[in-house]
Amino acid sequence: MRKQKFFLTSVFFMLNVSEAFSVANCPSGTTLNIDCWSCGETCTAYLSNIKDDAGNDVKISRTGTTAQKLTVTGSGKMNSYGWGASTAPWQAYTDSVTDIEVNGIKKIGNSAFRNMYEVKNIELSDTVEEIGDGSFFENTALKSIHLPDSVKILGDSAFSDCPNLKDVILSENLLSIERLAFANTKFTEIVIPETVQYLSEDAFGALETANGAYYSRAKVITLYCNEALTEQCEAALQFRKDLGADVRVVGYQMSGNQIFHNNRFYNSANDILSGNYDKKRIYTIDEANRASGKKNTFKIRYK
Repeated sequence: MRKQKFFLTSVFFMLNVSEAFSVANCPSGTTLNIDCWSCGETCTAYLSNIKDDAGNDVKISRTGTTAQKLTVTGSGKMNSYGWGASTAPWQAYTDSVTDIEVNGIKKIGNSAFRNMYEVKNIELSDTVEEIGDGSFFENTALKSIHLPDSVKILGDSAFSDCPNLKDVILSENLLSIERLAFANTKFTEIVIPETVQYLSEDAFGALETANGAYYSRAKVITLYCNEALTEQCEAALQFRKDLGADVRVVGYQMSGNQIFHNNRFYNSANDILSGNYDKKRIYTIDEANRASGKKNTFKIRYK
């Protein structure tokens, strides 16, 4: 009787383990996610036991010999996770996830992808409106980020301590950049979109820590900024000035729905760095005078 009872208990335990760790699109007989990752390169795992706290689907797939891609698909807002040590369910895979894709989400939770040290690529869908505090804190392998134009709020320390982050393109509908959003990053110039209403004075690094030392090693030296936001832009680079850095705020002007900078018209602030200025005909005498800097409007009618 004892042996029979033990056998039934064992079967019950195995069924529960299989159900808890069941995956799809994997070869027959593979149940544990690690087994699925070790199969062919087209193998993907939908981990039914690893949904995020808001119920969004989580998919982890193999992108190379040891690398994985983490995909979070859902709607609405992701839940936030602990600041000191993120409790997101995928934190166990910080040494293998190299790519992150977020689909359908409106807000990325606080510390959601904190300390993902191997992440090199981040792809956000055009549903994302807010990036929470510390969402990509200490993604040390990350070199570039292009925020979709849906993003309006960039939270506290969102990309802080990403020391290899060199190329940044901000959303053209961004409204707010919070403190330490880009502290300890590598890029030397950045364009602040004309839509931004608030830029924290600590956006690129804290002025002082509790012991009086400077927190950030951010290298930004050139800030392209709407003239209406000049004071906030100057304040955001003050800590660099205090360190003796030769920094500059380059102002641009709004001309209707266009941007006027360096005697040229641009359709967006990000076009300033790319050099993609508008070559359309200048229709008004005022525009021609502004672009030429003189009163010779006849030669400047076509730019």
